[in-house]
Amino acid sequence: MTTPRAASSQNAAIQTMAGAVDDRSNTGEEVNAFIAQLLRLTPAEHDAPQERSRKRAALAALRRGLGKAPGAATEMLPYIVPILPENAYGWREQACYLVASLFALYRPERGEQVEPNFGVAYLRLIEATKSDSTERRFLALLDAPRDSLPDHLRHAIGQMAATNRRIPIDWRSLLKDILSWDADDRWVQRKWAKGFYTARTIRTTTTDSANHDAR
Repeated sequence: MTTPRAASSQNAAIQTMAGAVDDRSNTGEEVNAFIAQLLRLTPAEHDAPQERSRKRAALAALRRGLGKAPGAATEMLPYIVPILPENAYGWREQACYLVASLFALYRPERGEQVEPNFGVAYLRLIEATKSDSTERRFLALLDAPRDSLPDHLRHAIGQMAATNRRIPIDWRSLLKDILSWDADDRWVQRKWAKGFYTARTIRTTTTDSANHDAR
């Protein structure tokens, strides 16, 4: 059994090692501002009933965009168009629409600690579902061309939303990674793979050590 202290050390090691791949992500204030606007749609306990209803309606409208091209779900437009970055054209625009719809499907809980590497988040999905096919889907995601990436992400995050375990996602990092999916050296795919397999190795080693100490 892993103690809280061991789990904390384990998570720190995962974050350090999983982040070792360079992060030439599409930083930029416009991306951060876009995600900040989405986060404001998360209902809060202190919200008045009318405000809470407004936010839920906005999230429901954004979910209508799942699996659709930008602009195809007209319900999204009043909520997403005003917050799109000025340079959101082509793939950048598509990525923003994609992330907005995925965010609405699996919005964060206030105050939760997010996982900046989606590969580690995917490992947590495998641990939650205990499905043999989930790792194959992860490898298929890494191998996916940009055009099919939205389908793979929709399936993965849909599974996360369906589990009983919270798997926090860093939406800023995810959007930045999606924008760089076609990088020639595939640094995003390498980052996610490193996060996934490093975390799995650390957790396996920690579990084996704990089992040995318990004997």
